[in-house]
Amino acid sequence: MNALYVVLIILFICSIGYTVLLGFKLISSKDKLFALGTSYGLGVGLIGMQLFIYSNLSIPWSRELLLIPWTLLTVVLLFKIHKDKNAFAFNFPKLKKIDKILLLGITIAIAYTILEALIRPVVAWDAWANWLLQAKVFFLEGRIIPSSLNYMDSEYPLTINLLGTFVYLILGKIDDTSVLLTSSAFYIFILITFFAILKKRYGVTYAFLFTFIMATTQNFIRHGGRFEAGLADMPQGYFALLSVILLFSYLKNNKKNTLILLNINLLMTIFIKFEGIPLSILIGIFALFHIFSKKLYDHLPLFSFWFLPFLSWHVFRLFHNLDNKYFVGHHFEYSVYKTINSLTGTFSELINTRSWNLLWIIFYFTLLTKQFRQNKEIIILNTIILTQFVIYIFNYMFTAGHAPDSSIERLLMHLAPLAMLSLAIYYVKLFKRFNKFRHKIFTFD
Repeated sequence: MNALYVVLIILFICSIGYTVLLGFKLISSKDKLFALGTSYGLGVGLIGMQLFIYSNLSIPWSRELLLIPWTLLTVVLLFKIHKDKNAFAFNFPKLKKIDKILLLGITIAIAYTILEALIRPVVAWDAWANWLLQAKVFFLEGRIIPSSLNYMDSEYPLTINLLGTFVYLILGKIDDTSVLLTSSAFYIFILITFFAILKKRYGVTYAFLFTFIMATTQNFIRHGGRFEAGLADMPQGYFALLSVILLFSYLKNNKKNTLILLNINLLMTIFIKFEGIPLSILIGIFALFHIFSKKLYDHLPLFSFWFLPFLSWHVFRLFHNLDNKYFVGHHFEYSVYKTINSLTGTFSELINTRSWNLLWIIFYFTLLTKQFRQNKEIIILNTIILTQFVIYIFNYMFTAGHAPDSSIERLLMHLAPLAMLSLAIYYVKLFKRFNKFRHKIFTFD
């Protein structure tokens, strides 16, 4: 029964995000499938902000005080957009046989992932000792306890912790199994987002094909419901993917509402894990370069949606004298052994087909092709991926206490959705050529 309640909580979170997106016209109602994929992330960010503000203002975390404001806002926004026929009318395209087969495969992968989330409590160490442990502490105390962050040796932002806390608060108790459905939700909504952008650009069949590839990649399944459920790495990849998609949209339409939503997702990219800082800065630099090249100077204040909330988090940490071990807790240490271990350990994960299928092998092989360096979007994607990848390698090489075998699989999850998108953009030409060839061979009129 708790699992059903968690599903309803997830749907409630999505309804918040969806109505805010359409009500404030951050996304056009014509892009409602993408809005649906984005809704969960925005909803997670908003309820995290709500809990953070309530705690700092000493407002009780009661169900009524948590749910009523969002319910009222949703009703108001629904009244505002109810005349828009596009807002809730999802038109399903006619599917070909291959589309139905791919959709069945995606559905089976999703069902399997959800089943895996429900058959065991949290297993991953970081989920057990960090993300959900803090969620339990906050739930039991009824507020954010700053001193507990130092006690639990945690320096990360609180978005994922507060998501778990919100679920516990609405349930009225702790359930370490059902709460893992929030990870399954990130798995499902990253697939929806990925499908939505590919469908809009390249058609239904191609979108189903690459979404199937993503859905059946073992590490996505593991983080969505198997042994890595409850971690923050898939959410990190989800927000990085959203940020890049919105960057591409902004480069084309120059719209302020797109830039606002981009900055919100850049903020969320940082507010999941600090590894999101270089990711968000890189994406933000491309947006800033576009602003200056197009002389859109009146767009610059919109970056406050990114900087000010992030600044407030650091003010909170300074005010409560919280440790910052992530940046200063690991001293510089270099050795030949660490260098060799960093490179060989990372390489062994890149060719680990049990976790990644052929994703990283194909990605790095395709980097060698000339065409892979000619598409502007692919250049941006690869710059972000490779820069972040080098940062991770240097972290292993030059700081103490880090080795690839302890974390590289999780760090690659931050970049895997971007690598999938890069390959999808690149191979669409090959797919179109194959379709033309198939049409010539099997058409006899």
